[in-house]
Amino acid sequence: IEAASSGDIIKIDSGLDIVLDSPLTNGGKSLIIHADGAAGAGASISPSGTGYRLLEFGNPIESDDDASELSQIILAGLTLTGADSQAPGGAMYGENIDLTLFQSSITGNSGVLAGGGALLRRSAVCLDSATISDNELQTHALSAYTADGMFGLGGGMAIEGTLTTGKYTGIVSCARSVAVGDAFDLSEAESEALF
Repeated sequence: IEAASSGDIIKIDSGLDIVLDSPLTNGGKSLIIHADGAAGAGASISPSGTGYRLLEFGNPIESDDDASELSQIILAGLTLTGADSQAPGGAMYGENIDLTLFQSSITGNSGVLAGGGALLRRSAVCLDSATISDNELQTHALSAYTADGMFGLGGGMAIEGTLTTGKYTGIVSCARSVAVGDAFDLSEAESEALF
């Protein structure tokens, strides 16, 4: 991911089990991370230990309302599993991103305070043939935050301050629609082959 340029497609061999020692980050780039096959048949990403997320994607922008500055991220054919981050967003944390989960799964993860599976802040999200299941929100750390009016939310996915872009309304496959957009510059035929 570090060597990728914004707009690149990172292809992962189907059936590959990727074990991470630290979170993957996008460096503010728009990326497609694609493994052939539906969730469970594509590729899985899991941690080698506990205490960290699998993915930390973001893009520093100046205005909360500037949706054109969001990093576009498409995760296709991936299963994110086994993360115990000890922080909000068990497997994934995203900020200022336009996320599409296509034929992907976030399952069996644990986070604290918000988003047992994932936490998205100031982001747009589309779930396209995706599954978010069996994630856990740990509550043992909540007492330190309740004085500030905070509480636990989103056992599977917590979405805070979502941007409304309207781009997904009435679209059958938002993954294909996003891939043909400006960030990836794919033709309709190239997108159709991918998704």
